[in-house]
Amino acid sequence: MPTLSLTARCRQMMFVSDPNVESNFHPAERAIELPVAQTGFVLVDIWDASDLPDAIKPGGISFAERAGAITRERIVPALEAARELGLTVIHAPTANVSEHYRERCRVPDAPTAEAGPPRDWPPAENRAAWSEEMWEARYGDYGADLRKLMHDATRILPEVEPIESDWIIFTSEDMHQICREQGLLNLIYVGFATNMCLLFKPGALWEMSRAGYRCVVLRDCTTAVENADSIDGLWQTRAFVDWFEMQALAYTATSDDFLAACAGVDRSGA
Repeated sequence: MPTLSLTARCRQMMFVSDPNVESNFHPAERAIELPVAQTGFVLVDIWDASDLPDAIKPGGISFAERAGAITRERIVPALEAARELGLTVIHAPTANVSEHYRERCRVPDAPTAEAGPPRDWPPAENRAAWSEEMWEARYGDYGADLRKLMHDATRILPEVEPIESDWIIFTSEDMHQICREQGLLNLIYVGFATNMCLLFKPGALWEMSRAGYRCVVLRDCTTAVENADSIDGLWQTRAFVDWFEMQALAYTATSDDFLAACAGVDRSGA
């Protein structure tokens, strides 16, 4: 079976250090083997913000520019390599964005509802009020406009739009259905934002890693939404990539590592 031999990074901790102190918790590289037939390439929230007014670009103008540059310079070559190799490509934008692409790529047999019984506590009205309160706190007077634009106008950046052979999901259950039917056990993640959607969206890193999939984040194919205290050093991005490794939530690698692994696959028996 053709296999990706990928150089990945984790974080050594505790008993592997001598002495066992935090200053010895260094990054460590290891070779991992990912069978092509069991590996998916997942793109999370790679939005096209070019037509949105500057005042309501999600994450701000600087984030949109940085994410756009990362997409064109890093994600596009990685996606092309993934498709050429035959990895299962899955787009995980959000349900309302997915709807725009339903007719141009592959979807599960039917978009499925989220699994599990409804929670009876906190009451539904409390959950709705809390969500609305925090939306208003984050976006203020622009909240209503942003919500409408995110629902009606948001698209995937054209350079990475789904093609006929790609999959697109609407819910977490869609993601699990695709993985089950395609036999996927390994998921390589790219997209935005490192500290938000890449982590917590349906089908994203937190959920899938905890479900038992081996996950890898291409760390130069993502960036966080920074803030006034973190933007100078991109400290949110750095901290969350480190946190993925320290939590054993995911390996990380670079897009160059991934491209080299794709180029090194023995396809003679494919």
